Amino acid sequence: MSTSQSIVTAPRFPEAKQLVGEENWKEYKREVLLAVRSRSLMGYLEGTILQPTPPYSFTTTTPTVIYSAIPLPEEWVARNAITSSIIITNIVDPVGLGVDESKDSPAIWNALVTKFERRNEQKIHLADSALRKCSYKSESTMEEHEKRMRNLLKKLHDVGGTCTLTSNSAS
Repeated sequence: MSTSQSIVTAPRFPEAKQLVGEENWKEYKREVLLAVRSRSLMGYLEGTILQPTPPYSFTTTTPTVIYSAIPLPEEWVARNAITSSIIITNIVDPVGLGVDESKDSPAIWNALVTKFERRNEQKIHLADSALRKCSYKSESTMEEHEKRMRNLLKKLHDVGGTCTLTSNSAS
């Protein structure tokens, strides 16, 4: 099996990027996608590279390239394990988040996506209200105010909300 060391090693994300819960899901998801893409393992994460099933119809046992859509059985097992490891080892408390480590990588990933990308109207309302209530404080700088507004807008977008800018100036 031809697998380079950089592909075999599952990266450990900085602590701030490891999944704690929905509050940092977006950052964690970005890191997982970057790590998986950089190792040519997206097909394993997405479930588009299927595990070979017996009877095997391989004409050769020559190792396949990492991005092959038709890996040898042992290559599929190894590459799926690397992909699962990227997902699981970068979660602070996998058991607490309900991660079933016995599943293959697309099942684990899809369960996380389903859990954290549900639209929650109450969270959207709270984030929208916080953004709308934020006002400039004279003791802070305009730069600090802009940062605060951008962070509140990001929180609104992260929970699935939208905000459009309107002008109330008289012409």
